[in-house]
Amino acid sequence: MKLRNLVRGLFIVAMFVAVGSEGNLAGALTGPPSAATGKAQGSAFVTVRSAAPLFSDTSETQLRRLHEVARPGGSTVEFTGTAQINRDSVNAITSHLPVVLGVIALVTFILLFLLTGSIVMPLKALVLNMLSLTAAFGAMVWVFQDHHLGGLGTTSTGTLVANMPVLLFCIAFGLSMDYEVFVVSRIREFWLASGKARTDNDESVAQGVARTGRVVTAAALVMAISFAALIAAHVSFMRMFGLGLTLAVIVDATLVRMVLLPAFMHALGTWCWWAPKWLGRLHERFGISEGQSVEQIHELQQVSETATTPAVHAFQER
Repeated sequence: MKLRNLVRGLFIVAMFVAVGSEGNLAGALTGPPSAATGKAQGSAFVTVRSAAPLFSDTSETQLRRLHEVARPGGSTVEFTGTAQINRDSVNAITSHLPVVLGVIALVTFILLFLLTGSIVMPLKALVLNMLSLTAAFGAMVWVFQDHHLGGLGTTSTGTLVANMPVLLFCIAFGLSMDYEVFVVSRIREFWLASGKARTDNDESVAQGVARTGRVVTAAALVMAISFAALIAAHVSFMRMFGLGLTLAVIVDATLVRMVLLPAFMHALGTWCWWAPKWLGRLHERFGISEGQSVEQIHELQQVSETATTPAVHAFQER
């Protein structure tokens, strides 16, 4: 077996090959070693070099072909090196990713249902959150992978670090849901105090967004400034992280929460609050709500205004 000819052009990959009882491997030497080799304690160490670009399709194909090379005498072969480590890392991340995303979506759906009593609102939240995340991912690919805007001073390799999208997703998704709870909980309070007609839904959305818009915008601005500070770092990983989170927060707090959410709820009307009857009974028993209803808040405001009116008149008479 001419190993050099079979795997020529592969990445730097180290193989630890168990040596047979005779202490040698079958095959013929085709040239001097291109890197460190050796035998020790019943194992052989072989290094294979390649000129193919790292993380490219060519390198992946070459690494796969190296794995397909027949093992001498049925011995065990193990791989290491940059290409193999990258493959193992990607496989470790993607192998459990569907389960993790499913658990996150399920928990989010349950909590938002307990908050709103609707099965439409949790689905809407998941869809809108994905829009803000895809905008952030698209910007990262456009800047750091395709090298637009000079890659913000970084050297583009045509790829992104495999763990970056996952890390960004976890943080940005949590922040997006935080803003979602702020806005939707206030909208629901006005909805419960209304006549629950289509016009009441539009009015509840308008009042809820008006009451929470400044809070959400201020919170998003603080987070965006904090994340944007990471862009000044002279490390490409930190710059990608800072830009992705900054864009995700800004897009979510402005375009998604203040534009798309009201438009979505206006289009669906009263269907926003729909749920099967048996789920409605479940929500009545286990639902999440604030300590005070809208009616109680209005009563407290009226009491406060009544208490301060005499003092205001007395001040004006003076």
